[in-house]
Amino acid sequence: MEINHNIKLTGSEITCLWTQYQADSLNLRVNTYMHHHLEEENEAIKAIFQDAITASENNLREIESFFNQLNYPIPQGFTEHDVNLDTPKLYSDHLCLKYLHEMTIHGLSAYSVALTVSICGEMRKFLKIKFRIPLNFTIRPLMYC
Repeated sequence: MEINHNIKLTGSEITCLWTQYQADSLNLRVNTYMHHHLEEENEAIKAIFQDAITASENNLREIESFFNQLNYPIPQGFTEHDVNLDTPKLYSDHLCLKYLHEMTIHGLSAYSVALTVSICGEMRKFLKIKFRIPLNFTIRPLMYC
């Protein structure tokens, strides 16, 4: 996404970006863990989690771009050091799908609140695009539950 270099954000907009960064960094780590431990025969479910991982990675990059343009620090967020992929499987594939579905609902709620408090055109454009992505994750996980 092309970002205007002269943007100025309000405190509520910065808060929304910061909160979304934390949520996406957490989702990236949890979904990576779950993807790593899914049953091998569940290729369709693995594809759903791979798409969720890719979406989180893209969101993090775009939010980092916003912060860089504003000369704001990048939040630390959750990192690969916060999750040990070598631990035994803790959750069934069914529970992983339910988790993804529930987290998607929370993400949609956060995006809708962020959209209502945002006045910056660049921020609203970013949120409108991001609001469409999770809609896919509200339906696909339920197909396998």
